[in-house]
Amino acid sequence: MRKTVLLLLAAFAVLASCGHDSALKNNAIQYAQAMADYDIDRAYPYATPETQTLTLDYFKTALIPALDTAYIASNTPATLYLDSIIHVSDTQAAVYFHKKTPIQPRVNCVLDMRLRNGQWLAHQPIKHAPFIGGAVQAIDTAGLEQNIRQASAPTKIIPLGRS
Repeated sequence: MRKTVLLLLAAFAVLASCGHDSALKNNAIQYAQAMADYDIDRAYPYATPETQTLTLDYFKTALIPALDTAYIASNTPATLYLDSIIHVSDTQAAVYFHKKTPIQPRVNCVLDMRLRNGQWLAHQPIKHAPFIGGAVQAIDTAGLEQNIRQASAPTKIIPLGRS
């Protein structure tokens, strides 16, 4: 009887974590695909409030209007390939993927995801820098990289395949 109860608890834990990872994967894909398509409005529901105000608002009002529409058209559509998900903690995960566009055959990316109010959201606040000569300061991922290094062993590494 005790073994049956333990097996049921273990099965429930596995099933619960699968749904958790499914939501994480889905929200990461939705955010990353919206950004890859230059569709900032579509990215908002999948971003933390900090990312919405510091990154998405900035992209929408300053960066995207400054880009050449011919460049955007020539660099879409983008195809995303998820490589892996590393759970840094119960509330933070790193989603590794790469994308292919008509201009760039492979761009490696990492997306910092945070669990907020039961929902996995992209967390990419940028340090604002003046938009000078077509260059903008890159998204700051130092905090995510430091957290990954500090984690003695990630809770879970989920390989998702390669293309």
